[in-house]
Amino acid sequence: MSLTKRKNRWYYSIYFNGQRYRGPCRTSKEQAAKRVESLVLAKLLEDGRAPGSKKILTLSDFSTRFFTWLDALPADRPPKEPTKKYYRMGWKLLERTSMAGRRLDHITQDHIASLVVGRSPANTNNALRTLRRMLKKACEWDNDPFGAHRETR
Repeated sequence: MSLTKRKNRWYYSIYFNGQRYRGPCRTSKEQAAKRVESLVLAKLLEDGRAPGSKKILTLSDFSTRFFTWLDALPADRPPKEPTKKYYRMGWKLLERTSMAGRRLDHITQDHIASLVVGRSPANTNNALRTLRRMLKKACEWDNDPFGAHRETR
């Protein structure tokens, strides 16, 4: 733990579980900065996350929200039932890969390009299409992490 002063502001820097957390204390007073630093450390000890940071879901965690949204769609609008079935099959294929455990913000083009699912290219294509749809939906919902706002497509 350390406090540093730059210009007229204090900043904290904390190492916790091998990770560095740093940020502004948003004050020019040293005592207030020490209190902010203590609060950040208490929050880290409590739940392992710095205040103000949001939890990034893994693809597996996000799949629950994705399929809840998919099931909630009316039957008379796209995607139709065969497409929903196709996405479920694609997820079953993806679920067995290391991709399912990756955080959404850590999935890169390299990971996607190296993805091979099953023995058939059709299986790989199914998994890739499902992954693409899930990631696009995650981008749409990025500003709405709790799902209160449901977009249709």
